[in-house]
Amino acid sequence: MLGGGLLEHFKAYLKKRPCERCGLMYNHQLKPRCPHCGGLDEEGLARLFEICRRRHRENRHIAKGFFIAAMVLLALMVLVVV
Repeated sequence: MLGGGLLEHFKAYLKKRPCERCGLMYNHQLKPRCPHCGGLDEEGLARLFEICRRRHRENRHIAKGFFIAAMVLLALMVLVVV
């Protein structure tokens, strides 16, 4: 996604708005109802929220691992230079 591809991606993102029911982004001009929660009942919506929460926790866990690895590499670089 270099050059024009990145610009097209950004333009498509600007057309998206959050769904009033689930809060996830989608293009209201292309689809009349949300592709994430449009066909879900309240129980299905609760499962969708749980899946989103679980993914968020997993991503936070991965981010903490990368942060720790970066700090270890930084400490090793400082030790090698000194």
